[in-house]
Amino acid sequence: MSLYELQDKLELLIKQYKALKLNEDALQEKVSLLESELKSLKVENTNLKEALMVKNISNNSDNEALKEYLDAIIAEIDVAIKKL
Repeated sequence: MSLYELQDKLELLIKQYKALKLNEDALQEKVSLLESELKSLKVENTNLKEALMVKNISNNSDNEALKEYLDAIIAEIDVAIKKL
């Protein structure tokens, strides 16, 4: 191989490397966005589970359990306020 052929191949490899680097950067950005969306969806899922739990408690014929649960929370809040 001549020096010119080696230079041409080197230039081609450099172009391919730069293209791969751009693709890698784009993929890393997409992964970051997907991770952020996943985190948001996990938070939303947790909130929906909590809301469903409260709804199920309130839909049960045992409304007394819900009342006791809410009363306990209110009592804890009162105690925390009084400590302030």
